Amino acid sequence: MGTSIIQVSVACSHVRLLGVDISSDLKLLLMCVYRSPSSDLVNDKLFELLNSVLKNRHMYKPLIIGDFNFPHINWDNWTVLKSDNSSDLFLQCLRDNYAFQYVDNVAPN
Repeated sequence: MGTSIIQVSVACSHVRLLGVDISSDLKLLLMCVYRSPSSDLVNDKLFELLNSVLKNRHMYKPLIIGDFNFPHINWDNWTVLKSDNSSDLFLQCLRDNYAFQYVDNVAPN
């Protein structure tokens, strides 16, 4: 087992992706994301990044972790409690790419 960099073309120059070879036929892409609570749609490249990574699932298996800061999403029923463009787009991006939210509670203070 070794490590290698997997090239993913994204518009986010501050994002680094690490690809890990699990075996000769499986590549795992580990990606850690932090989205500031003050992000808005103008400076939010998260959707381009997620779409790019998830659309290339044939090249690697993505594992995306982090703090996305979408407090208006109800993860019990996958709805937006208070509509804003960012929350709506994030939820739609997950749906369109068959992605899942596994941790559905707020981190303790």
